Amino acid sequence: MDSMCKTRWIAAGLLTSLLLLLQGLQELQAQDVQWASRVQGFSSQAGQSAYSAKQVLGEPNKFPALGDAPVAWSPHFEDASEERYIKVGFQKPMTIQQVMVAESNLGGCVARIILFDRNQKEYIVYEADKNETQLDGRMLSVTFKETRFPVYSVKVVMKNRNTWDRDQLDAIGIANTTDPWVPKIAATERFVVQGKATPLPASVNSAYSEIMPRLDPKSNRLYFCRKNHPDNYGFRPNDDIWYAEQDPDGGWTTAQNLGWPLNDENHNYVCTVSEDGQLLTLGNGYRFDRKPLAGVSQSLLSGKAWVEPLNLKIEGLSILNMNAEYYLSRDRKVLILAMESWDSQGGKDLYVSFSDDLVNFSKPLSMGTTINSAGKEMAPFLSDDGLHLFFSSDGFPGYGSHDIFVAERQDETWTSWSKPENMGPAVNSPAWDSYFYYHEGSGQAFLASNRDVFSNEDLYFLKMQEKAPDQIPVTTSNEVVGLDRLAGVSLEPAGAAEQRAIVEGFNRQPEPETPKAVPALMLFGSVYDAVSKSPIPATLAFTGTGQVETDITVQTDKTPYKIGVEAGRRMGIEVSAPGYFAEKVTLNTMDQGQGSMRQDFELIPIREGQTISLNNIYFDVNSAVLQELSYESLDRWVELLKQQSGVVIQVQGHTNNRCSPKYCLELSQKRAKAVSDYMQSHGINETRLRFRGFGSELPVANNDEDDGRARNQRVELKILKVN
Repeated sequence: MDSMCKTRWIAAGLLTSLLLLLQGLQELQAQDVQWASRVQGFSSQAGQSAYSAKQVLGEPNKFPALGDAPVAWSPHFEDASEERYIKVGFQKPMTIQQVMVAESNLGGCVARIILFDRNQKEYIVYEADKNETQLDGRMLSVTFKETRFPVYSVKVVMKNRNTWDRDQLDAIGIANTTDPWVPKIAATERFVVQGKATPLPASVNSAYSEIMPRLDPKSNRLYFCRKNHPDNYGFRPNDDIWYAEQDPDGGWTTAQNLGWPLNDENHNYVCTVSEDGQLLTLGNGYRFDRKPLAGVSQSLLSGKAWVEPLNLKIEGLSILNMNAEYYLSRDRKVLILAMESWDSQGGKDLYVSFSDDLVNFSKPLSMGTTINSAGKEMAPFLSDDGLHLFFSSDGFPGYGSHDIFVAERQDETWTSWSKPENMGPAVNSPAWDSYFYYHEGSGQAFLASNRDVFSNEDLYFLKMQEKAPDQIPVTTSNEVVGLDRLAGVSLEPAGAAEQRAIVEGFNRQPEPETPKAVPALMLFGSVYDAVSKSPIPATLAFTGTGQVETDITVQTDKTPYKIGVEAGRRMGIEVSAPGYFAEKVTLNTMDQGQGSMRQDFELIPIREGQTISLNNIYFDVNSAVLQELSYESLDRWVELLKQQSGVVIQVQGHTNNRCSPKYCLELSQKRAKAVSDYMQSHGINETRLRFRGFGSELPVANNDEDDGRARNQRVELKILKVN
């Protein structure tokens, strides 16, 4: 009896196990497409957030738009590994018939694709043809007979090739079907656009760049920012506020510079116009000495003249560069900031700040990871009711390098937002689109775009209105709205082969008889002494310009340099001059169209007694432990000192006066030593290094102000000897 029961129990257990196994297999097969859910290994990554290995996880972040994407994985530029690769795993292993690799930048970078079973046995399913052409980007679709084993991992091996551009992978997926994957662009249906965006006339748009349109609906005056115009204020070309007025027939007057005091030597632009047109909120602060100041300011119209701007105060404002944008809500209590800070996901992120008195604003708070990506979120605009946020980003699926998106606020924290929706092909183009502005009363909308390859950024106009909530359809369609706008993108299914996969997909390939024209870009600028700010004679060596010559060298004699290059490239530039530390930079013109671009350089003089401030050096609070954010700046100085082996320096540490003099002196001494030790550990001989702490003895700013205390917390280098 016991033996029979045991036999029946075993049989029942086997049957249950078999049924569960069959059910599991059915569930796996029902899941046609999976995207990588975890990173299992990689040779290198170009960043900790942007271009990092984790960016390859999930559905494509940017595809079908092609080109440089911080939301894609890229090996480090100096990766000298024998094998540049990334290996990923999947949530539910399954048998497959297809592997998909989204090559967002420089298609044709994949050398080999390897599958792994449960025991990590390797199966090569794709090896690139040695004569394969380089493409702008593509979805590499590799199809084959269904595997006899569930696939647990996929390894993608990259080609080892020398290029200034980044090889990038946006996503890696597997499928148990040979049907092609169709990209999804979540286009909004909340707004109705009449017709398509059309450029403003030549009385407004010029050969220079026009961005950031802001309409005064009362006077029909359009304020905008014009870049690098010779009539702009200041010694160096910069951004000034211009305006044009719309006549009753819809035409536009010739644009004029708004003039002093709103335009000065710095970058000037209008963020928000009050409903009555009497108050302008302006980008950046205004100082008596006219030095750059991050933040926002406001100016009132007195008669026909604008008064000297008043700076608003933003608590704890910490901006890594001055290229920030702002938008103030209609009630002037909520400020949206697009800026790069310490906690940014990638480039610029969107932040929010609040005010009770309309003058003092709280410390900026990140608006969350739903709308902030590892890419760049910029140019915010807020609807009058404060519910809809429009912005531009290169971190979500779109049509071009930057698209305009809209998200809906979910609560009063301002950090919870709906998933961003693309504004669609009537607004966005296959190029760069940003700085969206919409006046709800008139239905007029404006944006800046470089969709015309024969010009820089221009202003475009369109008519738009918001649908009532009951008019917004609910759709679950996977159709890509306006995919026909993506020139050269193919949705034909990929072919299948047993032993060698056929490569098909979304290839931007020009027709043989009509080769793609590459926009020409005039690059110009000057080289300055970093201390005196005076122009100096220098030598500039360019590589990767797109010209026939591999390298181009340009000499300057205190006059601006000019060089013709191809737009949409990365190029290396080495700037040198006798008696100065040489500079090596990589210049990105990926977002530039045909026209001109100014790029100035500053060289640090090599003079005994010269003191130089070290920028971007960060320590843990009340500690001498260097943060990783400091390494880039320190590595740059290590390279500069290696160029000049006869230079002896002293690292000098300084603090504010928030602690006792003894504590400040000890902390500054330790921090100076930490910087010196870092340089020594990276190849600078200890005989060339000295260090000294000065505590709070030598302030450069007022310790009674937050900004002043931050400036006093610094590290400097003093050149002691030049052999």
